[in-house]
Amino acid sequence: MAGRFAGRVAVVTGGVSGIGFAIARRLAAEGATLSIWDRDRAALDGAAARLGVPVHTECLDLVDAAAVMQAGVTTAQALGRIDMLVASPASPGRTHPPGNTRSPTGSGSWTST
Repeated sequence: MAGRFAGRVAVVTGGVSGIGFAIARRLAAEGATLSIWDRDRAALDGAAARLGVPVHTECLDLVDAAAVMQAGVTTAQALGRIDMLVASPASPGRTHPPGNTRSPTGSGSWTST
């Protein structure tokens, strides 16, 4: 498919609904190869079906750093590389790992919600 993103591989987090899904749909229309990441397997399967193009999916919780690293490796292996990342998490209510009040880098603190 021709388009400005033809030949590019895009990861869209939270790409199963709302703005994330709209971005995924546009990227697909513009020729990108897609990987959608979300924590809801059924929603991932539904979004992939609605897009109408082959879509790689990863089911994970984005607050789990090890899971994010593994999803990146798995996605790059499946699709050859990752050219772009769209971070569109669905729920702003969970912004830090439970019980963790420090940022992943060790500096500063998470904002408690």
